Amino acid sequence: MEALLFVVGIIVIAIVFGNLSNRNKQHGGRGRGLGRAFPQEPPPVALGLPFGHPARSAAERLEAALEEGFESRVHDRVLQASPKMTDAEWQWTWFELKRFFLLCALLRNVPMYSAKADDVWHQMLMFTREYETFCQRFCGVYIHHAPHGPGDNKPDAGSRAWFDWAYSELFGMSPASGKLWGSFYRHPLKASQLEQLEFSDGQSLRESLFRRDTAALHSDLDATITHLIEAAKRQVTGARKRQASSSRRAGRNDDFDMVSMAGGGMLLYYSILEPNYVSQRMDESLTDEQKRHASGNSSTNQCSTGSDSGGGSHHHNHHHGDGDSSSHGGGDSSCSSGSSCGSSCGSSCGGGGD
Repeated sequence: MEALLFVVGIIVIAIVFGNLSNRNKQHGGRGRGLGRAFPQEPPPVALGLPFGHPARSAAERLEAALEEGFESRVHDRVLQASPKMTDAEWQWTWFELKRFFLLCALLRNVPMYSAKADDVWHQMLMFTREYETFCQRFCGVYIHHAPHGPGDNKPDAGSRAWFDWAYSELFGMSPASGKLWGSFYRHPLKASQLEQLEFSDGQSLRESLFRRDTAALHSDLDATITHLIEAAKRQVTGARKRQASSSRRAGRNDDFDMVSMAGGGMLLYYSILEPNYVSQRMDESLTDEQKRHASGNSSTNQCSTGSDSGGGSHHHNHHHGDGDSSSHGGGDSSCSSGSSCGSSCGSSCGGGGD
């Protein structure tokens, strides 16, 4: 009798766990339920950039450069590989990939930290003519995607910090930012990066950190580069003034009139004042909503490159054709089993050591 009860108990446990597993699969697909967590409202137009922003017209041109039906054809291919992807997950992944393309048109080096967005990029490349047309219409040059083997030129925390600064300074966080790219604001900019931003003149920064070819073709991209350089200079100056003041720790959050209140400004500020406590200070400074957008519940989907998180990644290299190349990795929940790529046009602000 006891043996019979034992067998029945094992069967009941197996059924319960089987039902839970099926439920998770139904809601999750790839990314362990990640699709369910994406916001249901549609992403904003023009990549969320407001009227009057120097990059607004570039974002509108990017949208217009996508031929009619291109998105739906890419979507169909993505669903063949990931049939359980939700509509919300698709819309926000597509949105964030387009933000990535705008960064590619501005920066010499853009790491790809999202395996999920990179999967969509791979599917776009299957439509060779449409993709080439998109690149030419948007920024005038082809945005290349060239794989490298795992472990080549591993990214460092400074590269991720530079990505975080540029992304948040340009766009601000969307509800899907942390979900797709992994947690933001976990690492400080390196001392060498900060010195470069502080002491190099605008032209030198243009040549070392930003794209020349696209800026020469489109005045809005050129103006956006100027906007980013001026923002970085202003933020570094404000942080250095605060560092030199006698009341360094008093009223920590009262002195942001000197720097931008945006996440990028705070990241640069704390990279100078308290580099060993950047993640803690950012968590203290951001609102609850900002923290949700920047983290995306990263305990289940982060695979970044610094000491704050674990997980491996595969590394790829992407070339814009305007300089050298380097490869980067990290990303969302699928990066432990998928690929992670980057877009490169030269050395990044975070490419060197201190």
